[in-house]
Amino acid sequence: MKFWESNHQSVQEGDMQFIALYKFYYQDLYAYGVSLGFNTEDVKDAIQEVYLKLYFNERLCIDEKKIKFYLLRSVRNQLIDWERTKKDTSSIEEEERSFKLSVSVEESFISDEEDLLLKKRVNRILDLLTDHQREIVYLHFIEEMPYEEIAVMLDMKIQTVRGQVFKAMEKLRKLDSKDYFLFFLILYLHGVSVFK
Repeated sequence: MKFWESNHQSVQEGDMQFIALYKFYYQDLYAYGVSLGFNTEDVKDAIQEVYLKLYFNERLCIDEKKIKFYLLRSVRNQLIDWERTKKDTSSIEEEERSFKLSVSVEESFISDEEDLLLKKRVNRILDLLTDHQREIVYLHFIEEMPYEEIAVMLDMKIQTVRGQVFKAMEKLRKLDSKDYFLFFLILYLHGVSVFK
């Protein structure tokens, strides 16, 4: 029995839950994959591959509280594995990829001119952070992952993850108070598709 079918009376109900699971996490997985620096088609393919493996794996046992962590880590690993295969090498250095966040704000939210100015300000703020700091900040504040899960996902020690968040926050605290407020406002507005 598949893990999403455990609380359902029929396979059909389980499949409906699986489709809902796919739709619920798709945008987060897509945004994360693109932020890792992979092209959009590879990200879409990786998401499909992860869901196919999830669907057909009868023995997979995932705590429902950790499904988002499982999906994010699986998509990340799938993309890295494909990149290794393409480069025909046995390993990829983390430093070769650059974690990028960009801001795109709904048209109804602000005017085009304000949108451009906001993008420039936020991207200038994000440029203060290293690639690892941007990825960790993204996972911790946007995806709301605990330090322990981030450490497992990025193959780092928990103390290193905490240290990177601390260093990132120290850099951000040195900003003008308006920019500091803007950065966290953008994080808060993520639910309104700000980081995508």
